[in-house]
Amino acid sequence: MTFPNAPAPAPTGFKEEAVELAALSWFELAGWRTVPGDHLAPDGPMGARTSYKQAILEPELRSALATLNPDATADMIDEAVRKVLATPTQDVVENNRAFHPFLVTGVPVEVVSDGETRTVAVHLIDRADPKANRLLVANQFIVQGPDDRDVIRADVVVFVNGLPLALLELKSPADAQATLERAHTQVGNYRTKVPELLRLNQIVVISDGIEARIGSLTAGLDRFAPWRTIDGSTVDDTGRPELEVVIRGAFAPDRFLDLITDYVAFEVIDGVVKSKKLAGYHQFHAVQKALASTV
Repeated sequence: MTFPNAPAPAPTGFKEEAVELAALSWFELAGWRTVPGDHLAPDGPMGARTSYKQAILEPELRSALATLNPDATADMIDEAVRKVLATPTQDVVENNRAFHPFLVTGVPVEVVSDGETRTVAVHLIDRADPKANRLLVANQFIVQGPDDRDVIRADVVVFVNGLPLALLELKSPADAQATLERAHTQVGNYRTKVPELLRLNQIVVISDGIEARIGSLTAGLDRFAPWRTIDGSTVDDTGRPELEVVIRGAFAPDRFLDLITDYVAFEVIDGVVKSKKLAGYHQFHAVQKALASTV
């Protein structure tokens, strides 16, 4: 299937493509599997989706849930998947807030045992053993919005157990117009045109190939910040690209899972979500060190 409205992939040798490929190599160093986006197309070799309107890789999700929850019945898995796929409201940020507890404590499902109904959790991720999760990164990932004319080609999407939890919007350092501001604006356009891509999103990274900033899907450009350490102990001043530091630092699987569960907060006023906040690298590592010292 082809889309006349989809942006064309970057031609070979174009610097934006080089930034993408470098990003994928750094994800591999951090412990992620990488694939081209067309492998996740409805007609792709992985059988990951049945429609470009889907951003969740449902077969991956179902398989992962069965592995992570060995005591869960098929009905329990079905109910958990149904709740993850559901879109409770028309507001992508409110839907994002509704989903976040599922990451932290699991999806509540009802089971009947000995004539009594009780609620148990089907866990979406394994924080204790990050390698038990299906860690997948794809570039040039096509998603179609509710309006069939809205088709985007996301630069890099990060999946955990089939769930699109992070997005990287990358620009070419060779293009004077390809700024961080433009990358940030592009993410805002995605929120409007293809909300399904960001409904479960926990982290957004924007980069112009030189600078890289990390933030949340609601953050203004001024709230996006650098991630300045890979190991959490020392600020990286080696001259590495900022994009490499943020990928190898924030996306190391154990740190990433901690970051998206324990270091995310929603500002709610009068029952309405006003913003989503993500801890910076200094806050994250300060708390991690404090917790480690008490163990």
